[in-house]
This record gives sequence, structure tokens and C-alpha cells, in this order.
Amino acid sequence: LAKAHPERIMDVHWNQNAAGQFAVDIAIEAFDRPHLLRDISQILANEKIPILNVKMQQDNRNRIYGSFSLEITDMEQLSRVIDRIAQVKDIASVRRVQR
Repeated sequence: LAKAHPERIMDVHWNQNAAGQFAVDIAIEAFDRPHLLRDISQILANEKIPILNVKMQQDNRNRIYGSFSLEITDMEQLSRVIDRIAQVKDIASVRRVQR
């Protein structure tokens, strides 16, 4: 494309420190127990991360599958919160889900 249509190429520089919030989705797998949602929510509250949506379902093996839509300020904050949620008792996995 660059050789065939050089007039269509534009230099772009992304601001890694741009202010604002960005919506991201994370998926959580865990073993069900009392106060699991509270423990996850407390981590998000401590980070001052708005929760846009939560959906949690339990299977017949007492396993929880949760999805959270969050507003984060940057990738560092997302990485930090994923690491902290992963350390919660009975959490099996935490990962970002591409929209």
C-alpha cells in the first residue's frame, strides 16, 4: 500500500499517556464461595475503577464464569488489577477479552 499509494500514508504517533478512560472487558473463572464478588469488587473500588457491567454464571460443578466491563485509565492500571484479582482466593484465571 505504501508503495502503490504513498499519498494515503500518514505518520501517526499515539499518546501513551493520554488522559481519559477506556472500556475493557475481563473474564474470570473461579470456584464459587461466599463473598467472591465482594472481594473482586473491593479490588476495583480500591483502584477507583468504574464497573460498567457484570455477569456471573455458575455451572453444575460449582465453578463461576464472570465477565466484567470496566473503565480503566491505562494499560498499567489494567495489568495491575488483573494481577490483584488473580491473587484472590479461589480465582482460577483472569484475562482480558478483546471487544
